[in-house]
Parts: sequence; C-alpha cells; structure tokens
Amino acid sequence: SGYNVIALDDNYQYALVAGKDLDYLWILSRTKTIPETVKETYLRIAQEAGYDTNRLIWVSQNRTDSPFLHEK
Repeated sequence: SGYNVIALDDNYQYALVAGKDLDYLWILSRTKTIPETVKETYLRIAQEAGYDTNRLIWVSQNRTDSPFLHEK
C-alpha cells in the first residue's frame, strides 16, 4: 500500500508519514529520541490532517538486542 511523507525536517532527521487511510501514521526518526518541539509539531500536523493522535502507539527505543544494531 502507498504512503505519503507529510512533514520532513530540513535535515532529513524526522519524517511524518501517512498511510493509505487514517489508520496508518508513523513518525520516523534517525535517532532513538525525537525533540519535543518536533513531536508537538508533527502531532499538530497529524491532527489537522484528521488523525486521532490519541491512538498512536509509542514504541520504546531502548532495546539492545535489535538485529539492526551492529558493533564495530
């Protein structure tokens, strides 16, 4: 299914991505944390687009056993 980037910061660190309908929304980050200002801005944009941001699931990024983490 398709998706649309509906917000992107100037340095390409954070993106707000909308899915095919109002059931799909992601906030993507290149880091484990998102600055509160970015989070607030993206939540406002999502709400204005019709998303119920109270339904968002915030995933903890504290795992150390990820298959995507590689030691050098």
